Amino acid sequence: MIEIRGLKKSYDKLDVLKNINITIEDGDIYGLVGRSGAGKSTLLRCINGLETFQEGSLQVNGVDVKALSAREMRNLRKSVGSPKRQGKRLHFESQRNLGA
Repeated sequence: MIEIRGLKKSYDKLDVLKNINITIEDGDIYGLVGRSGAGKSTLLRCINGLETFQEGSLQVNGVDVKALSAREMRNLRKSVGSPKRQGKRLHFESQRNLGA
């Protein structure tokens, strides 16, 4: 389970994520949809510990992500998948496959 409460992530004075609250139960499937720059990738990077956040709490399977040691963080990343950004490449390949 992933539980996020009051999550805030900023870069300098720019709030990228503000007051994010969500609970994702084991087995649930969610999609993050939004325009470029909306914070989708930043949220995923916070969940798998690749980004820190300034406020709120983020727990994966009942464990506070901020409290993990480096070794525990590596183990978390093995269990929490994150897609690689391939939007333009995928689009190009789709056009080529369609004969465009």
